[in-house]
Amino acid sequence: MLLYACMLRCLEPALVVAASLSLKSPFNDPPEHRQQAREARRRFAADARSDHFAVLAAFTTHRAVRARGKAHAARWCRENFCSAEAFEAMQSVMAQFVELLLEIGFLRPHLAVASNEEVAAATITADQTTLGSSIESCTGMRASSSTHGVPPGTSLLQHLMRSVPIGGAHYNANAKSDACIRAVLCAGLYPNVVRVEVSDDEVEATTGVRGRKGRGLNDGRGRAARMADRECGGDRASTSQKRLVVSDRQRALRVESPNGPTLALHPASVNAQECNFPSRWLVYFEKVSYWPLSEQVKVANK
Repeated sequence: MLLYACMLRCLEPALVVAASLSLKSPFNDPPEHRQQAREARRRFAADARSDHFAVLAAFTTHRAVRARGKAHAARWCRENFCSAEAFEAMQSVMAQFVELLLEIGFLRPHLAVASNEEVAAATITADQTTLGSSIESCTGMRASSSTHGVPPGTSLLQHLMRSVPIGGAHYNANAKSDACIRAVLCAGLYPNVVRVEVSDDEVEATTGVRGRKGRGLNDGRGRAARMADRECGGDRASTSQKRLVVSDRQRALRVESPNGPTLALHPASVNAQECNFPSRWLVYFEKVSYWPLSEQVKVANK
């Protein structure tokens, strides 16, 4: 995933997601406040309909709040059911990833800390095999801790981790592009891809109108799907009716993998009660098993 992120120049988002997948989730899920915690998580996801984007938004917001002091960050974490310790652990893992990218040459120092367009656009020739020769060839200077704006006494790794965005501007030129980030996630998590379909019979029971068999959730052609979406967000429906429609809609979802049993979305996912998707394709990190009411069900998490 990180190699694709370097090539597509959206490094920081990929670092955040990769670190979160390597550690415990930064979102707390206390049993006594589970509903509020999951609502907070969905707020971070906003319209992205993605657990990965929710983590990215939470990390970015926490970093901005943390800059105002530990007290502000601690209060923010309590209010948003996040773990400050998890964010700190993510920073450590991200630093390890950046160090590995530097070692294998996918993260070029003369690009990561470039101070002008001419250096950033420099071409690396095949015989320039070391990081020092790359820097020297672009600037006529020997590689050192102070080269290209890296403060004296600060290592290159420390400088890149303190940069906003992490990794420098060059490798984050497309860090604000949702399309690039989704492409990196899909390529990095492939073949963990599933398709979301709608069960006609259950949609008919929910809306009273029969849909078209085999339609995706948001392909714009199923009248039943459009009615269900309208009821989920319509102004006329009461709060209890909205919950009922969302619940019935979720039971109507069928998550299919190319090989294996039918899956279900994990209850903690921001998409667990989602009733409308911009695409019928989802990517996930792992599958887990659980037994609700003594019946084993395969669940696709994230």
